[in-house]
Amino acid sequence: TAAKKWSYRDGKSENGIDAYTFAVSKAGVKIENQLGKVTWNQFEAGKVTELTRNDWNATWPKEYTDMKAPEEMLKLLRGEYFDVKKADNRNLSEEEFQSMFEQPSELKFADFKKADFNDYRWEELLSHMTFEEALDYALQSGRGFAEIESIGVPTGSYAENGAGITWLDPNSEEIQAPWKVEKQSGYPSSTIGYFNTYAIWASSFNREVMNEIGRLMGNDSIVGDKPIVWLPGANTHRTPYGGRASQYFCEDPVLTGICTMEVAYTALAKGGIITAKHFAFNDQEGGRSGVSPFMTEQRAREIELRAFQIPFEMSKYDTPENDVGMLGVMTSFSKIGAVECTASKGLMTNILHDEWGFHGYVVSDLKDDLDIMCETFLAGSTGYDWRTYDIDILPYFDVEEFKYDKDVVSAIKEACHRKLWVFAHTPLINSINRTTHSEYNQTWWRTAYTAGIASTASITGIGVVLYAVSLFLGKRKEA
Repeated sequence: TAAKKWSYRDGKSENGIDAYTFAVSKAGVKIENQLGKVTWNQFEAGKVTELTRNDWNATWPKEYTDMKAPEEMLKLLRGEYFDVKKADNRNLSEEEFQSMFEQPSELKFADFKKADFNDYRWEELLSHMTFEEALDYALQSGRGFAEIESIGVPTGSYAENGAGITWLDPNSEEIQAPWKVEKQSGYPSSTIGYFNTYAIWASSFNREVMNEIGRLMGNDSIVGDKPIVWLPGANTHRTPYGGRASQYFCEDPVLTGICTMEVAYTALAKGGIITAKHFAFNDQEGGRSGVSPFMTEQRAREIELRAFQIPFEMSKYDTPENDVGMLGVMTSFSKIGAVECTASKGLMTNILHDEWGFHGYVVSDLKDDLDIMCETFLAGSTGYDWRTYDIDILPYFDVEEFKYDKDVVSAIKEACHRKLWVFAHTPLINSINRTTHSEYNQTWWRTAYTAGIASTASITGIGVVLYAVSLFLGKRKEA
């Protein structure tokens, strides 16, 4: 019996290889190499042998002990990407800057419920903000988001979530709030439950289970008044000893992608924004800040990026009327090659935004890459996960540092656009109207806390002065 033969439909092949099916992305963008210099050989040709399926034995990885990073690589590793323009070399005049902010408008954020990303009204709304509001809102993406008083955006909170129900709050001041629970004696934690680790979820190979978990997370987002939840982890298991392996599904990118997609879809149906993490190449936990995994772009797209691409594109759930896709992501501490993932335009813009059609919420992991804030916003980030007003973050709220660079100012404004567009598709927008605003009330415990700090500082100061006086008097006595 003759062997069965197969041929590509419509004869779409080149030398027997399908060069068409994956040549264009779902968003209609031509697929090309985008990650830049991600292998050592792109810096020094022929320096290392790259593994290939064509010859396993001759290309199997080996240890290299005589490697010295070339200057071009070192410059990228140090984060020397470009210089932000200042007053002496500005490319944004004062008149142009003023035209971008504080422009008259009657629009409020409440008018944008489920508005299209390209709705022409966004530009008018965003131009009504002050630059101070835009910078504050763009930066704050940690435990909460900032108010934009001029357009009626109140403050609010996000939720960190390993693998469980987000929270019930026994300390809530809102007596009628649905998340208000009485604190029980002997139960100090307000978290009421956790699931098994993600690997257990994936081991079920059950889409319906993932749907139920996502549905619960969506409900939890509503009840807890947390429109964005930081889960699940969509990185790939590279070693069983990885510090975050419990928050990632498995070593298979397709299974990981499907699990993430099913959780994200049913949560999104409730208005809960699932923010998969850590995008991308988070191969380790210890020493993860700045680690530089080198790989070919083929490897990157077939493994780590494939696990994210599936939920971002979410093709299974598309309809002629609705292009569905995950709306949130947290970046990683890792680099890709010599460039920080957060600052990689190839990764964050060309692949994530252009190829995959993503326009949503992008948050850093902790305060990672705050020192290259402008580069991350230019690459497509929308904010930083920082928790407190530590001294290291205060300089980044100085508008004078950034108002002279047209590209940077535009990127910060666009970050606000993307975050607000995401919030316009969550239950948050159901809770506000055109008169909504935030009011700040000083609670008794915060007053006591502040007074305690002031008292401690005063006592410490007096102690230092008395100690100095005693030393001075002691020396005089000796004399």
